[in-house]
Amino acid sequence: MDINFNYFNKKNVTILILIIVGYLLLISMNNYFFPRKSYQEYEKEEKEETYMLEIKGRVKYVHTEKSHTYVELFNDSLTYSLPYTSSLQHEPHTLSSFLNIGDSVYKPKFDYSITIVRNGGKTNWILGKDER
Repeated sequence: MDINFNYFNKKNVTILILIIVGYLLLISMNNYFFPRKSYQEYEKEEKEETYMLEIKGRVKYVHTEKSHTYVELFNDSLTYSLPYTSSLQHEPHTLSSFLNIGDSVYKPKFDYSITIVRNGGKTNWILGKDER
């Protein structure tokens, strides 16, 4: 019985090289046709999504992470992501610091303005506006 251990003949090496070259081409074409988005592109998309939503209700939960304010409402099961917003007209100056549990929020569809109602007083903010 004769066993052949010569796997590295010319035909096998050629097939292996073609597989490696094909894999490298596939990776490079994937990056070309499906490029990764930058942080700014994600920010813009998220701001546009928030722009299209109507947000209305009392705040049940507020969480801030990486300059975004995440808000849950009592009458809704969604978590809304609000972009970083600051205003020198309000104290504290950032929406994430200003917004509290129990506040009422209203943001009409297709508008960047959001109104916070607390103890009968109203404050208006422009989402995404940075006045630092």
